[in-house]
Amino acid sequence: MVKNVRVEYFFGYDLANIAKVEKYVREKVKSLSNFEMFYGMGDDVMNKLFIKSDEVDEKLLELISNCDGGGNFSEE
Repeated sequence: MVKNVRVEYFFGYDLANIAKVEKYVREKVKSLSNFEMFYGMGDDVMNKLFIKSDEVDEKLLELISNCDGGGNFSEE
């Protein structure tokens, strides 16, 4: 577990891996109040994930890092 996390991740076009992150958060996270998922109009998966938790599962961080850009997406 990673402790005292206050971070936001931005996602791009890696829809399959973003969906895995979203599914993991919805199914495995005990307190969803520590997570905020943001969606653009008409989007099927989240664009941004904001985590404000005392502990974050290493598996979640691994799933985020597997997304194109590792959760640090910027469009050029």
